[in-house]
Parts: sequence; structure tokens; C-alpha cells
Amino acid sequence: MKAVLDTPRLHLIPLHPENSPVKEQGFSLCWQIFRQESGLLMGRIRLASRPGGEDGIAALDVALDPPFRENGYASEGARRCLRWLFDTTEIQGAELLLSPENLPGIHLAQGIGMGPSPSSAGETQLRFFLSRSAPLLPSPPPGVLIRDYQPQFCPAMARLFHKTVHQINVRDYSPPQLDAWSPAPPDLTLWNSSFLAHRTLVALLGEQVVGFGDMTPEGYLDRLYTDAAHQGMGIATALCDRLEAPFWGRRITVHASITARPFFEKRGYRVLAEQQVLRQGQLLTNFVMERPGTACGVG
Repeated sequence: MKAVLDTPRLHLIPLHPENSPVKEQGFSLCWQIFRQESGLLMGRIRLASRPGGEDGIAALDVALDPPFRENGYASEGARRCLRWLFDTTEIQGAELLLSPENLPGIHLAQGIGMGPSPSSAGETQLRFFLSRSAPLLPSPPPGVLIRDYQPQFCPAMARLFHKTVHQINVRDYSPPQLDAWSPAPPDLTLWNSSFLAHRTLVALLGEQVVGFGDMTPEGYLDRLYTDAAHQGMGIATALCDRLEAPFWGRRITVHASITARPFFEKRGYRVLAEQQVLRQGQLLTNFVMERPGTACGVG
């Protein structure tokens, strides 16, 4: 029998609670999504066996009414249903098949830790996959949405970088070093090109950009910054969780500042080397760090 599931904001009620227990083949589960605060019906979440039904993989489908989109409800509900599925059954993973234009669906996949499936190569649709052995990502901080980069975010990101370097990194670097690190907000043309070439995520609090991070296709974490006025909220953690998720089981590298080193060490990164980087006549210390690969993988 399907369970009634709750999250901090949602009440998930089985559409057909009399359904038989989940087996590895031939199952179909559906929950209606209600908002706890108001009791409003917002949409539904469905988990079902893939066509053929013999590989132990659940196909995920989430439908949310338009007024409730872009608030993280879909990922919150899907995360809870998948957690229940993996905790109570032997299902080995879940997939989500999307068109490239379905940005809400892509945000949902990324928000719960799904990575692109290798089987998506050559298909007209994008296939995202989450193994039961991979971590389900926690929700971002309350009120914060994580979105894919769009060029219109670039000016605010450049200002955030400059402000954060001079207000936060001052604890570990001298004013001349900070001036060399960020003498002025970066060149927007160069940054935009770089962000578009990488997987870049932006954290939004309302309309305000409060953080961003980007990762190369090879697994190099290039930049990770949180607005100086919003430190300690978990924004950097939420961004890093989502940037790392497609590389679960694979090596990731980063060049971390003195200020950022403890953050990455808490995430399991280790220092490979200390180095001095020359900028504008100033030597800046940072650390080449890596998160080693693990035995588990996505997809």
C-alpha cells in the first residue's frame, strides 16, 4: 500500500491507496500534491515502471499547476516520494525523460541530484537518472531557488564577486592582494562566455542573485561565491551539491582560497598542493584540492 507522505510544505496523498506493494516490474504509483498551509491541490507525482518493466527502474513524472511553479514544490515532493521508494523497495533507480525546452523539468532533475544518463546520447529528449546508491540532494535554504545561468544574471554575478572578495576574503588577504584579485567587477563579455561554456548555477532569493558557481565538463569547480550579506545560510552548499551531483563517483578538482579551504575540507576534499598565483604584481596563496572518486556512480 502506498504511504501518505509529508514534507515541510506539502501533504502527498496516494491517488489509489489500495494499490498492491511495489515490485520490480509492472508498478504504477501516484500521489496528489496538497499544500499543507492552504490545503490546495497543486498537482501530482507519478512513479511507474518503464515500458517492459523488467529492469527495476522507476520513471518519474511530476505535473504541477502553473500558479505553484518556480517555488521548489516539485523537487520537494519528488524528493520525498523517491526517498520512500528507495527506502521501502528494491527499485534500483529513477529516470526522468524531458525535452530540451522543458526548463522546469530540468530544474527539477538537477534539484534532486539527477545526472544526465549515458543512454541519452543521440536522443532528441534529455534523459536524467538517479541511482539508489547516489545521494538525494536536500532542499536549498528557505526562499532560495537554484537556476541555470542566463546572460541577464551576469552583471549581478560580477558585482557579487567583487563585493564578496573585498568583504569576505579580507580576513585572509591584504588589501593590495584583494585589489589584485578583483580590481573592478569582471569583464562581462568574458565572464558570460565562460559561464555559457561551463555548467553554471545561480542562487536567487526573490529577484536577487545571492550566489553562483560553475563547473567545467571535466569536473573542475571554477567559481563558487555567495553574497557577503548572505553568508552562512547554506547557499554555497546547495550550489556545490548540485554542481557535484553529475560527477558522483568521479574526481572533482578546485583551486580554493585560504578562506574557502575549510568549506571544501568539510565536503571531503583534500589538499594536493599549496601554490602562489601572481596577479597584478601580488602573490596570492591558494590550494589545489580534489574530491576523489568513489565506488558509486550515477547512471
